[in-house]
Amino acid sequence: MNPFRWLTSLLRTHQQNPPAPTESFYDLDHALLNITLPPPSMWMNLGYWKDTTSFPTACAALLDQVLITAGLLSPTGEPLPHPSTKTLRMLDVGIGCGDQSLRILGYTKKTDSHNAGDGDVNENGGLRPLFDEYVGITSLPVQARFAGERVRGVQEEELSSEEKGMRKDGSSTATTATKTKTKTKTRARIFCADAAKPASWSEEIRSSLESYTRVSTKSKGDASSTQDINEDQEKSTGTGYLDEKEETYLLALDTLYHFTPSRLPLLTYANKTLHANLMAFDLLLPSQPLPLITRLLLRLLCLFTSTPYSNFLTESQYRDFLIEAGYDDSKIEFHDISEHVFPGVAAFMKRRVEEARMFGVKGVGKYKGAGVVFRWWATGVVRGVVVVARV
Repeated sequence: MNPFRWLTSLLRTHQQNPPAPTESFYDLDHALLNITLPPPSMWMNLGYWKDTTSFPTACAALLDQVLITAGLLSPTGEPLPHPSTKTLRMLDVGIGCGDQSLRILGYTKKTDSHNAGDGDVNENGGLRPLFDEYVGITSLPVQARFAGERVRGVQEEELSSEEKGMRKDGSSTATTATKTKTKTKTRARIFCADAAKPASWSEEIRSSLESYTRVSTKSKGDASSTQDINEDQEKSTGTGYLDEKEETYLLALDTLYHFTPSRLPLLTYANKTLHANLMAFDLLLPSQPLPLITRLLLRLLCLFTSTPYSNFLTESQYRDFLIEAGYDDSKIEFHDISEHVFPGVAAFMKRRVEEARMFGVKGVGKYKGAGVVFRWWATGVVRGVVVVARV
């Protein structure tokens, strides 16, 4: 474009819409030039706001709360010890831009140096990844590409640091690089797919989950020993899951209520095919019936956000739903954390919209609306609940 024409057009626009007397030609909108792009984090969930006012911190804390309830992390957020011979796998649905993937891949567990196998102990002092295999799925292509690039970048950094560490030990660089590269690259894979419809998944996704379907099971003759292991572990860690050789988890962090037309196909597939324990943060209705006007407003909100109203269930209905998917009634638990979710995210949205407008950032209207909805939900219209169901 001709610079003269551009300047003339700008001046004409400026004359037609002159700024208020207190404003200057240059306001605060040049904040856009100072924003770090891409941003250091791209979290997107409702968050757990008990001890923070930071959005990324709250989002990470919500993930931690789910894993704490599942017995994988301690109440302080540290991974609980697991036998070095035990394999943990995760299928993570609704990963967004991959922030939860990076955090999950960063969890490490201590290994038993006496029983550690080849590759268990590294230069980090007997630590290995908490999850040995990870598959993440998101439905948006742009987010899948972005998440995949971030995960690959972290893996390449790990590969580089491991190679340097091995060189210091005097090992063969070529041999070490080959072994490390194979182990690192197969540990995490990101895919674009509709997680609500496992039947539509590509052969590549199914192939990546092949090892998940081979979970070891105990024979009927081992029933007494299984009970002993379960009781011993419950006493030592406060959890009731079995100390098997392999364990698989389905993680759904603040995403299941969006699934169309239902969550049932995924949960049934996770239980019957993957033998996966479920751990999720989901939205439930209160046990007491909502007033008619409240139900109508919630239905209208679901219509605007393309969220099936049928996904909003009471705890009792949700339990029956999980049982229908194949989960054991005695191994289902709910942990209501609403008081640390909705008020915090509502306050943050209100504050962030005001800050964005002050700096001339456009397109924040939808977040103002979201803040209003979250303040409404905080009155008891909707419950934010961590759900754990074991096979």
